Amino acid sequence: QVSRDNGQSPPLLPPPPPPPPHRTRVTSQPSKQPENSPVHSKDQPAPGPLKLPSVDTVHAQIKNVTFFIQELLKAAQTQRQDEFARCSLSITAAVNKVIQMFPSKLESPELIGSIRELESATTHLQKECHNPSHQDLAYHTRLVITSAYDVVKAARFLVTCMENLK
Repeated sequence: QVSRDNGQSPPLLPPPPPPPPHRTRVTSQPSKQPENSPVHSKDQPAPGPLKLPSVDTVHAQIKNVTFFIQELLKAAQTQRQDEFARCSLSITAAVNKVIQMFPSKLESPELIGSIRELESATTHLQKECHNPSHQDLAYHTRLVITSAYDVVKAARFLVTCMENLK
């Protein structure tokens, strides 16, 4: 192309560098993602630590996740469906803290899979809490409870994976 200023071609610029690697995070807002596609936020990169957290540290953070799930289950048992969304946001925040404790590059396929399962289960729970898939409240509540137990199972599996790496 010819510049209008002096008739010379503009200098070619090198391509921009690739963006830094991002840690995945479960977003706190549901989106219109396909059901099998976990929701991640790339707007908030988190470099992550350089080494694995201790089993005790992971276990302590998982306790926070289970505490918030217990709150969700109490809301379900007392038919307070209006609290599902708030509870799912607390669960998501606690799960994100767990995920952020891990380095972005992991070597153990089992550990990678357990983190992905925890993300997926949390995303599914959040979707059920924010966008009920069924009009029948009793059925919807059962779906939320099942999704909450899936998060608990994934969290327990992550702890088991950490214990197996000792």
